[in-house]
Amino acid sequence: MRRARSRRCGGKCASKDMSRPYWKPSKARGICRMLKKHNPATVATPLSSYSHGVEVPPDARWMCLSGQIAIAPDGSVPEGIEAQSTLVFENIKNILASGDMGLEDLVRLNVYIVNPDDMAGFRTVRDKYVGDIKCGSTMIVIAGLAKPEFLIEIEAMAAKSDG
Repeated sequence: MRRARSRRCGGKCASKDMSRPYWKPSKARGICRMLKKHNPATVATPLSSYSHGVEVPPDARWMCLSGQIAIAPDGSVPEGIEAQSTLVFENIKNILASGDMGLEDLVRLNVYIVNPDDMAGFRTVRDKYVGDIKCGSTMIVIAGLAKPEFLIEIEAMAAKSDG
């Protein structure tokens, strides 16, 4: 299999040949992204906004984020799943930015929620932040988090090819 290299492209890939590995235009940064999504016909279609597999090229930098909870810089914790999910995604976005990455570089999310009734509210917020990215994702309903006021925690992995 031939490996593609990252090129500046102003938001449009130099080649429209989608049979080439990895190429996907990035809406957020205007560079060609090199992540190949795997959703084979031999596996059921994903139930939501994610991919079954995401392949990262060998020259990529990785960032693994610890579980992010909804704590603002002032120590406050918002109420409700949508407010907490928004703060968690903002925290993830800010951490990625510190490594010159963005949400479009996400490869995987592990989402932990304490109330199954909060899934719809979480998905509404998630789709605003990463709906088009379709990274690998798992959602697990758990009995509780570190403090009772925490409704959600998200671990993330991102990769970016600078080459």
